[in-house]
Amino acid sequence: IIYTSNLPDKKIKAASLSRLISEIISPRQNEILFEFLLTFRSFCSTSQLLSEMINRYKEPKLEVSEEHEKRVYQFRVVMVLKQWVTEFWNDFAEDPKLLSTLTDFVQNSISDSNLANSLQSIISKKVDSNSTPDVTSINTVKQPAPLLPKKMEGEGWIFNVPALEMARQMALINYSYYNAVEAWECVGLAWSKQDKEEKAPNILSSIKRFNVVSNWVVTQILKQSNSKKRIKLVSWFIDIAEKSLELNDLSAVLQIVSGLHQSSVSRLKQTWGGVSEKKLNILHNLTELVTRENNHKNLREHLRKTMAPAVPYLGMYLTDLTFVDEGNKDLITEHGLINIDKCVLFGNIVKEFRRFQNFPYALKQVQQIRDYLLSDLENLDDTKMYELSLAIESRKSDSTKIRRSLFLGQN
Repeated sequence: IIYTSNLPDKKIKAASLSRLISEIISPRQNEILFEFLLTFRSFCSTSQLLSEMINRYKEPKLEVSEEHEKRVYQFRVVMVLKQWVTEFWNDFAEDPKLLSTLTDFVQNSISDSNLANSLQSIISKKVDSNSTPDVTSINTVKQPAPLLPKKMEGEGWIFNVPALEMARQMALINYSYYNAVEAWECVGLAWSKQDKEEKAPNILSSIKRFNVVSNWVVTQILKQSNSKKRIKLVSWFIDIAEKSLELNDLSAVLQIVSGLHQSSVSRLKQTWGGVSEKKLNILHNLTELVTRENNHKNLREHLRKTMAPAVPYLGMYLTDLTFVDEGNKDLITEHGLINIDKCVLFGNIVKEFRRFQNFPYALKQVQQIRDYLLSDLENLDDTKMYELSLAIESRKSDSTKIRRSLFLGQN
């Protein structure tokens, strides 16, 4: 084992698997338990870890063999297993043999009935749970009355919905996607692997949702029949993005801002020329907030001060995880030890992303708006978008550089 220093508050820098398991069972290293459970698959199989934990329970590795110390040690082993089952149930759900081994151990080897029952209760609930409950309706705080237009029918009725109510309904939907993402989906950059649909379904759903909404923004602007309607719709989307920021739905802010920055929209000189200076200033400020410059510095600072409920921007965290994974080795080769620093960095990013999970919005669902937003939103492909854009304004009037200066504050 290697520590970061010789000070009393020293942290583990690297360790062998055997020593690391001893450390996570020890109360003094409980702080790295989540990080270990999140990342261990890169250096240890699930069956190997479970076997090791069962052996540690049956034959505690203790310097003194007093009965009390033995019971404390066994208690700690079960606590580790409980967190494993709670946080990373997918390991057991996908491996019947692993689940059978764990169940057999609980039923036949744990001598303390209270400990056995508490772990078995968690396992049973996980087995019986076919899907994650919709927590968007759990918040009991008083919910504001929805703001609805007089008529909610006919072509284009959705554009008559007040911006605040659209932002509310988008927040409820975006939160449900965000809250569904499990920690185990982040393991080994699963969303980018060949079996990503199986290993990271909710991350993929969130990415798809982001792209669908962003492209819907572009499609609807380009499909408007005249400049006046396009100007009105651009202004409406800017208002929704502003209200989404007030609701701490950073995902919606980026969905809309990304759509408005898409070249097929940003080049429309006549359209942007009709948008009020006030709206352009709002869009400029939103763009400054979500810009990728300096590794999303502004967005990170904003999130640090944000209180739940909120929906963070998933893409930023996926980039962080990729950077950590590609920039740090799993093993410190000169010692052949597991790189705990990498585990901690990885775990910190996942914990930061999940900070707002299980804190739902106190908002009422408007089923008709929700159904529309969850329907097959019209998305034109990039080629068709640009063809429509050129039909609206030819290349001679192309002003992409000029319009982007309004968004990005360029000179």
